[in-house]
Amino acid sequence: MTFATHYTWNDMRVANIYTDNFTANGIRIIAIPTQPENEGIVGNQRAANGEFNAWWQQWGQDIANKGWNNNKTVVRLNWELNGNWYNHSSNRPSQPVFIQAWRQVVNSIRVHAPNVLFDYCVNSRVSQDGDWQTSYPGDEYVDIVGLDFYDAWPPFYNDALFQSEASKSPSLFTLSQFARDHGLLMVIDEGGNAHNPEGGGDNPFYWEKMWQWLNANTDILAWHVIYNDPGAPADLHHGLVPNTDNPNSAARFKQLWG
Repeated sequence: MTFATHYTWNDMRVANIYTDNFTANGIRIIAIPTQPENEGIVGNQRAANGEFNAWWQQWGQDIANKGWNNNKTVVRLNWELNGNWYNHSSNRPSQPVFIQAWRQVVNSIRVHAPNVLFDYCVNSRVSQDGDWQTSYPGDEYVDIVGLDFYDAWPPFYNDALFQSEASKSPSLFTLSQFARDHGLLMVIDEGGNAHNPEGGGDNPFYWEKMWQWLNANTDILAWHVIYNDPGAPADLHHGLVPNTDNPNSAARFKQLWG
C-alpha cells in the first residue's frame, strides 16, 4: 500500500507514485484523492462537474501502460473519507458532490483501465457532518469497503471495550455487515499499535483481538495492512518490524501469524 503525494496534479501522476515494493505478484493499493490539495475544497465541485475527467482518463491509460490493468491494482480513492482532515472528505462541501466526484473519477479511469478495483475506505469510529453510508456512491462504483482500525481512540485493553468499540459505526462489526449486505469484499486498510496519548502503546491484546476477528471473517476478507512505518507520523510508532517500541506486540504477532 502506498500514497500518492497529493498537493499538485503532477504529484499524483502514475510515474510519480512511490512503487518500489509493487512486485509482479503483489496487490498494489494506491491511496489517492479525486483532486489534489492545491485545488482546495472547491475542487470537489469541479471534480463532480467532470472538469478533471480527461486527466483521470490519462491516469487510467498510464496504469494500463504499466501492465496494471487487473484486479491486483486497487485505487483507495478518497481514503478516510468520513474524517474532516482532508479536502476530499465526504462532507466537503456536501455528500452529493462527493458521490458525483467519485463516480466521475471511477468512470474516467475505467475508460482505459476497466479491471482495477476501487476501495471505499472509512476511518473507524469517526462521524463528522455526514454519514459514511449516505456518502456511498453505489455498488457499481465500489468493489471493496475498507477500514482504518488502530489501537487508539480508545485502545483495547479488555474484551468488553473491544466489543463496544468494534460495534460502533463505522467499525469492524458494522462495516463487515455492510460488506455482506452489498456483496463486497472488506479490508483492513491500516492498523497497528499507537503511542499517542489516546493509544494503547505496546498492547499485544489488540493483536489477539484482530487475529480472532480476521479469522472469523475470512468469507469477506481480502487483505489486512499493518502500518509498519515506525516514523509516520513520528509520535505514533506503529511499527512492529524493525521493532523498538512494540516488543511485546511483535512477539505476540509472531506467535499468532507464525
